Amino acid sequence: HYLEWGRPGQPLLVLLHGGNSSARGTWTRLAAAFLNSHHIIAPDHRGHGETDWDPDAGYTIANYVGDFEALVHELQLPAFDLVAHSLGGMIGLTYASRHSEHVRRLVLVDSGPRDFAAADAARFRMPERPMTFATRDEAETFARAGFPEATRDRSVSYGFVQRPDGTWPIQLREGVIEDD
Repeated sequence: HYLEWGRPGQPLLVLLHGGNSSARGTWTRLAAAFLNSHHIIAPDHRGHGETDWDPDAGYTIANYVGDFEALVHELQLPAFDLVAHSLGGMIGLTYASRHSEHVRRLVLVDSGPRDFAAADAARFRMPERPMTFATRDEAETFARAGFPEATRDRSVSYGFVQRPDGTWPIQLREGVIEDD
């Protein structure tokens, strides 16, 4: 799944979201600032936003980059500017190193090269949490409990997309929570 804004024919801007978010959750507000000057593509990574979860749990940088390569090929995208946040930055940096002819400019937000082999393994463990919630209220309560300072007096509605089976997965990024 990807979102598209702006006018085809304008300079292309591709936006890659971070690990605990989605294209809609991360880029909707920013995209509005570029509607008149750019054609914008913002994909959801596998298992994020409005894409399906990977039944094989293949959530690796290599797979995310492969997915992005397939999207660029399928849409026959011309050279583009790439803005990438966190996990999206690792995907974007890897993609740009392999396909420099497609990336005019690369902007990394809260991201950069990382040596995962030397990193503390505990840092990468996901906290225990349900994968889905029965109701939107349950998902929002969980999100607010996990990020109390960031969600205080702010909407977290952008972080929820109901699945076809009626469940509510949660995808919030740590830190900045946008107002609606």
